[in-house]
Amino acid sequence: MKIRLFLFSIFVGACLGTPVLSAAELAAEGTMARKFQRGIANMALAPIEISNRMQIEANDQTSQFEPKWLKGVFLGAFFTFGRACAGVYDAVTAPLPWPKNYAPLIYPEFPWDELPPPATNGKPKR
Repeated sequence: MKIRLFLFSIFVGACLGTPVLSAAELAAEGTMARKFQRGIANMALAPIEISNRMQIEANDQTSQFEPKWLKGVFLGAFFTFGRACAGVYDAVTAPLPWPKNYAPLIYPEFPWDELPPPATNGKPKR
């Protein structure tokens, strides 16, 4: 009975919390709030870089390194470390306008900006 109550409370919390999370928006560019949001997002989502790099390497036809997924894992780990460090810097120095006008340290600004498009495998989407 306690497990059912626990699972029900998780379900209700997820249902009630979803509209709050979907209403979150990014602050305007060049503001302190945007720099802080960028820092938190980059720290939390830095591991996305591993899957990004694995996908990019898998699609790279010019790469001579085999296996490509292994190169993607190592590059992704390197980029993850860099994005996490940039996120810490952005979050800690959010009140300070460094670099000029709160510009991002790394590009793309957020990890989701570089997500590769989904593969279609030659099949049309329905």
